[in-house]
Amino acid sequence: MNMWKMMGVVAFVCVLPLSIAYAGSGAQKLAAELGLSGDQKAKVSEIVSEAKIDAVDTKAKVKKARLELKQLLMTEPVDEKAAYKKLAEIDAALAELHQLKLATMLEIKAELTAEQWVKAVELRERGGDDGEGDGD
Repeated sequence: MNMWKMMGVVAFVCVLPLSIAYAGSGAQKLAAELGLSGDQKAKVSEIVSEAKIDAVDTKAKVKKARLELKQLLMTEPVDEKAAYKKLAEIDAALAELHQLKLATMLEIKAELTAEQWVKAVELRERGGDDGEGDGD
């Protein structure tokens, strides 16, 4: 797989779960194009709902740490050691979110047939619905 195709798949990983699970017309269209059964739609929706719940605390950690870093940077003199430590905390929380997205995508992939998965990747590469939904 060439690098650009791999990058497309990685980008796809980050948005497929939300694209399929949202109840909006875009998600319904995607589910129809993939030929998802009622059971598949229900399972994918459940997977994404659980992932969104799991992400709430981690997103709050990121937001809190960013605010704390901002406060650290506004002090004089700046405590560089504390600022770098806070940045590492932000990076760790963001990594947790990326791991959650990957785990969610893998769970969804397990629910799809090989043909559905290939079609989903192709649709994403063509620039289909980005599935970002509510922006959280």
